Amino acid sequence: MRACLLFQGFLLFCCLACKKPANLGDGSVDAGKLPIALAVSLRDSLPQKAMTALGLSDVSGVKVQYIDGRSASYFAYPAGRDVALNTIAGLPLSKRAKVADTLCRPVARVMLQREYADLSTAESRYADFFWQALNQNVDAYECIKAPWKHTLLVSRTSGQVLHRIELLSML
Repeated sequence: MRACLLFQGFLLFCCLACKKPANLGDGSVDAGKLPIALAVSLRDSLPQKAMTALGLSDVSGVKVQYIDGRSASYFAYPAGRDVALNTIAGLPLSKRAKVADTLCRPVARVMLQREYADLSTAESRYADFFWQALNQNVDAYECIKAPWKHTLLVSRTSGQVLHRIELLSML
């Protein structure tokens, strides 16, 4: 009995003696900009009906997850411009959504470049293939399906679609 009590006291001491890492929401400027990168499937982000419409069985990508709950997933897949835009525009809307698009709308490159400038260094590195495509022959589109924002970069020449799915809010 005494050994058990002594062990519990030691365990409590160890827990209290440990310092919280500085990057876990201590109010520092970079606290929310220390993401982890995970492998993700497009099937986890889009309904099966959308996957079928795009002619895809599965596509792997990268998800950048921040400690504050924000996240962005990046994918690349072959699809025609009209098919991709119509499929994303046709995704279901949340009944509680205050803002939602029924069409994918063109977005100015300067807006996306501003967004890129605000990314963490880690996200810029993991999603470099997406953001560098802005310098290529692509058309950019956005479609908000709250709580998600879909950004599509559609190649004018190769039939390639680069797709970013960002969680807008945890609320």
